[in-house]
Amino acid sequence: MISAKEFDEKFDKGLNVDKYLDLDNPLTAEELKKLTQETLTINLTDELKTKLQQKSKELGLKLEDTIKVLLAKEVGLI
Repeated sequence: MISAKEFDEKFDKGLNVDKYLDLDNPLTAEELKKLTQETLTINLTDELKTKLQQKSKELGLKLEDTIKVLLAKEVGLI
């Protein structure tokens, strides 16, 4: 797995990024509809926030995007 930043750099340089894509299991239109956004406010412990920030840095994502991805995976949307 590579970070989003690394992926973008490779893509911007015109390098082949196919091996980083799951081309065998693309999202369907129905799955994309499930990803519509709604605002949600949550309270996190300092420890959890720190762990999420570390994961975000590792993935090269914003904190909000990391939380979305992790939640979507946990509930089986992706």
